[in-house]
Amino acid sequence: MTRVPTERRRTLSLRASLTLAVIVLAILAVGGAVSLVLSTTYLHRAAMSIETSAESIRVSEELLLDLFAHDRAPDAVIRASLAGTIRGRLGEARHYVSTAREAAVFRRTERDVMGYLEAAPNGGARPVAGAQLARASAGLEELVRLNVAQARASRRAAAGWDHFANILGTAVAIILVGGVIVIAWWLRSSAFEPVFKVSDALRLFASGDRSARVPEKGPSELRSMARLFNEMAGAIERQRQRQLEFLAAVAHDLRNPLSALGVSTAVLADPATPLPSEARLRQTAGLIQRQVRRLDRMVGDLLDAASIEAGRLDLRLGDHDARFIVRAVFDLFESASPLHQLDLEIPDAAVPLRCDGARIEQALTNLVSNAIKYSPTGGKVTIDLAEEGEDAVFSVADRGIGIPPEELPHIFEPFRRAAAAREAIAGVGLGLSVARQIVEAHGGRIEVESQVGKGSTFRIRLPLARAAERPVPHAEARTPAP
Repeated sequence: MTRVPTERRRTLSLRASLTLAVIVLAILAVGGAVSLVLSTTYLHRAAMSIETSAESIRVSEELLLDLFAHDRAPDAVIRASLAGTIRGRLGEARHYVSTAREAAVFRRTERDVMGYLEAAPNGGARPVAGAQLARASAGLEELVRLNVAQARASRRAAAGWDHFANILGTAVAIILVGGVIVIAWWLRSSAFEPVFKVSDALRLFASGDRSARVPEKGPSELRSMARLFNEMAGAIERQRQRQLEFLAAVAHDLRNPLSALGVSTAVLADPATPLPSEARLRQTAGLIQRQVRRLDRMVGDLLDAASIEAGRLDLRLGDHDARFIVRAVFDLFESASPLHQLDLEIPDAAVPLRCDGARIEQALTNLVSNAIKYSPTGGKVTIDLAEEGEDAVFSVADRGIGIPPEELPHIFEPFRRAAAAREAIAGVGLGLSVARQIVEAHGGRIEVESQVGKGSTFRIRLPLARAAERPVPHAEARTPAP
């Protein structure tokens, strides 16, 4: 099975990436809008400055014309009217003064104009009035030159800001369009592409390609989705392999007792062969009985596993002395293997339990059967019962092949068997799973300690029956002999 290397570098989540992209585009848009507003403001100021300069030039030119008309007017009434107009235009010109230099020139010119009007109220070019008129005219011409210069400067500034605004607007448009293109490309390559990969992998996996996997790339959400899919696909593939191994193990385990049954019954069924002696018949019957029990346990484990998986494990609770459960299991296996020595250790006092006695016996039977099976060279198998606090503790210890540490967390999974056991010892891999489910259904737990090459110890812990629930001892309820 091909494994896809996990991407090590830290990547942003899809939400964070999209949020960051939107924030960047928003900053660009706001920055461009602010820049355009500022440039528009400066253009407006430049336009107002040009307008002010133009109005100041107009008023200055009109003042010059009015002064010359006043100087040449022959009629006193006309001169008086022009004098009023000149004073009014001076007031108007004062509103268009925008710089300190222009203000200084205007004040000087205003004094000269007013001096001229006072020196020549009724006309007549007297020397004093003529000098005042000349200075006033020069001041007005200087005001015109200043405003012309200001208008030209404002126009140049406006042209510069207009050019800047054009460049800025073009740049903002290019950046925004480029940002949209980059985001679209990123979405295509980093967001949509992983989704397409997941879709392709799902389609391949559904069509039977069990090696289909998804590259763990892109934002964290999509990498998590890919990782979960890969883990799911791997789990399904491992489950499939275990099921195949289970079928092979079931076939193997069924074939052995069936072969023994076939050989035993063939001798009895052959009409050409005389029947063996009674002792031989009893031996053959005992062999057949053991093989039938073995088949019955195997079928029972399969049915129990199916019931447990479907959530239909029925318990018939009753009051029991745990010593009799242990004794029944010990008697079942005491002569099962000539290579193994079974030791039984039980207390003298009753160990009361509220449980399904047959189910607890089944769980304990599975543990003892495994202890014998996984001690292929023989040795001691110890079955122990004790009270620890509020618990009854069943222990089954062997000196078999042991379980590797990396396999311990998985030994209670259905159809799961250690690699060494699969290669050397036949089995289905349901016994421990069924035992754990039975124990947990009683509110207990099952524990294991193991060392490779030294053996394993399994412990079943069940809560003792409370005093009010403890069974009343019967006459036949005596302490079983070890």
